[in-house]
Amino acid sequence: MHQVFISYQNADRDLTEQLARGLEAAGFATWYYDRDSRVGFNYMEYLTEVIVECRAMVLLISPHSVQSAQVQREVIRASEENRRILPVLCGINYAQFQQAAPAWRHALAGIAAIELPHEGMSGILNRLTQALHNMGIQPGGVETGHDASRAPDLKLANRRIMLAYKRDAHPDEELLHFLESEIRLEGASVFIDRHLKPGMEWAREIEQQVRSSDIVIPLLSEASVHSEMLGLEVEIAKDAAQHHGGKPYLVPVRVNLEGKLPDPLGPILDPIQYAMWTGTPDNQRLWSELLPVLENPPARRVHLDTGDGHGAVPLDSEYYIVRRTDDEFLEAIANRDSIVLIKGPRQMGKTSLLARGLGQARASGSKVVLTDFQKLSQDDLKSVGTFFRGLAELLADQLELDFSEENWTPQRMSNANLAFERFLKREVLRRLDRPLVWGMDEVDRLFTCDFATQVFGLFRAWHNERSLEPDGPWSRLTMAIVHATEPHLFIQDLNQSPFNVGTKIVLQDFSPEQVAELNRRYKSPLQSAGELSRFYELVGGHPFLSRRGLQELSKPGVSMESFEPSASRDEGPFGDHLRRMLVLLAKDAELCAAVRGVLAGHPGMSRDAFFRLRSAGVLAGDSAEESRLRCGVYAAYLKRQML
Repeated sequence: MHQVFISYQNADRDLTEQLARGLEAAGFATWYYDRDSRVGFNYMEYLTEVIVECRAMVLLISPHSVQSAQVQREVIRASEENRRILPVLCGINYAQFQQAAPAWRHALAGIAAIELPHEGMSGILNRLTQALHNMGIQPGGVETGHDASRAPDLKLANRRIMLAYKRDAHPDEELLHFLESEIRLEGASVFIDRHLKPGMEWAREIEQQVRSSDIVIPLLSEASVHSEMLGLEVEIAKDAAQHHGGKPYLVPVRVNLEGKLPDPLGPILDPIQYAMWTGTPDNQRLWSELLPVLENPPARRVHLDTGDGHGAVPLDSEYYIVRRTDDEFLEAIANRDSIVLIKGPRQMGKTSLLARGLGQARASGSKVVLTDFQKLSQDDLKSVGTFFRGLAELLADQLELDFSEENWTPQRMSNANLAFERFLKREVLRRLDRPLVWGMDEVDRLFTCDFATQVFGLFRAWHNERSLEPDGPWSRLTMAIVHATEPHLFIQDLNQSPFNVGTKIVLQDFSPEQVAELNRRYKSPLQSAGELSRFYELVGGHPFLSRRGLQELSKPGVSMESFEPSASRDEGPFGDHLRRMLVLLAKDAELCAAVRGVLAGHPGMSRDAFFRLRSAGVLAGDSAEESRLRCGVYAAYLKRQML
């Protein structure tokens, strides 16, 4: 068992290593992140378990650590678990520390801190070991190999392991072959999707293979992290784990890649400790790290959710195309409208537009908060009470307001809606000296929740109260709500929701003129009106396909003549995007039948099927009878796969 948890910021790692060596020389078993973290574990959950296991914490307080949200969480957790804390001041005095980290005061109240002398850790080790003795913590010997959070030992030969990767990416393929060979030598079953021929059966098989795996190992490289298919496989694994006791376990391996991951991978994989591979010399070191985890994967997971696509186009991107709806949205934000609704299929630029509107609001002096509903955990969505509490904590955190039981008291109120409304009015709106613009991205996540009507009914009630009391607190709140799905498919009475009031912004595909402008910004790889027309026929103004296609055409040696026949192929520039669409369609027989009807020239489908396919971005048109495939690439690809 570990006895002493060392809490620190990475800039103080040298001091941490000195401290660990000194305490271990005295017989105390220590734990610190850089040395003792485990590949494949959700590090937030894992750190909590280690803190609970340890009997004391040595806290290195430095100018770096007082700015660390992670260190703050560790301190608060140790205090909640009644663990003894030994603060060490490193390059900072007590007054400076109290001013820089006021949130730590309660946890460290009445605890004397030790100042680090000029000679470093060697000058205070005796005092620290004596303090541990005084706490009743005796040297227990330095233990190795013990890990309380590991599952019972199982043979790797019993495992079903999937390697998720991007096709034709290098050096990913080299690593893929190495891992496949090593895993097979251990007797495990390995699945790699190159063994299947793309098509409807492939689409169904991919999901089944992900869900039936014990472990999924995503290979994360500069190329693969933007793969829609890899993102979908990770999302399926996450969803399956939520319903099957944590399986499949995700064990990410980074291929010479540092930093945060983009959506949808980031919210799922960033919290999980990864293994790093930079080239062939790392092979054996990597395998020695992975094998114990594959034999004994983490027993628990934190369930996080995700957003969609590649996320927003950066605010300063020269490739962002302004549409008429941009002006409409910015005007609504400037006018401080009560409710602004942004609607459009996946990858239409909804998040990009929201980011620009929130940026304008911030520049004009409003306070801005953003809630991405895809990032709420399963625990947040258990009930309307847990949902509103999670929402309140997120708002308080972004607005830098103290959140405590004193300002969140639903147990004293019979209605969770009223508790959240009271919190928003008293603790948020009354404390702000300026209007508040609340951006809500991916609210579709709530449509299938049992309490969706309660939540959306509350938003509508605030809108109504604002109309009745123009100078009241709700006059200072603007809600910018982003969604893709048709609300009427899930909400029985739209009059009890925000979706039939306020300002409605419906995003449309790019016009031919806008695609021509985008082509100009890519240095005109399409050089004639004829080429532009052929390109537009392929992509139909789809914002993502337009950008991705022009990016491909900008590469040396790529012409419209070579691009056009490959555009609808699995191995072509849109292959990843198209395979993702096929996998999602294969899950629903009604939608497959509807698409086949459109392809055959007989678009007979239910109204609900039409709206679902239009919300998914597969079909375009104003009604089921007038429906058509959204673009030429979709029509060619789906005809080949489904007819």
